[in-house]
Amino acid sequence: MLYHEMETFFKQANKKTNIILQYYVNNYKHIYSIYALWCYMTTIGVICGPLFFPQEFPTDAKYPFSVQPPIKYIIYLHQSLVGLQAAAGMCTDCNIAILLFYSAARLELLVQKIRNVRNENELDSCIKLHDEILR
Repeated sequence: MLYHEMETFFKQANKKTNIILQYYVNNYKHIYSIYALWCYMTTIGVICGPLFFPQEFPTDAKYPFSVQPPIKYIIYLHQSLVGLQAAAGMCTDCNIAILLFYSAARLELLVQKIRNVRNENELDSCIKLHDEILR
């Protein structure tokens, strides 16, 4: 629901709003892109470890049963998928940051609107917008 609200907000944004939103995107897009890439590249490096090092699996694990093929392949696939899932979980931080940037941009727009308040009705409108942002 929150992502739908963000999408609607972006589609209805005016030029001034787009400038503020673009400021946040430009400042942080490289950091979070590198972070996400680093998460997945590290995982792929660990998954490919057995190709280059004398180990059977991506992680150092001992099993109380024989790990001959096809069980070995199933374990390798399982460890690989768990690694990719962990990388995706780490990238969730990027999604939280996007939500925080969205809130920060909306609050910055509210500050600009409050600076231009001329009467009580405009102030009431700003208070309602503030309550909406906090939800």
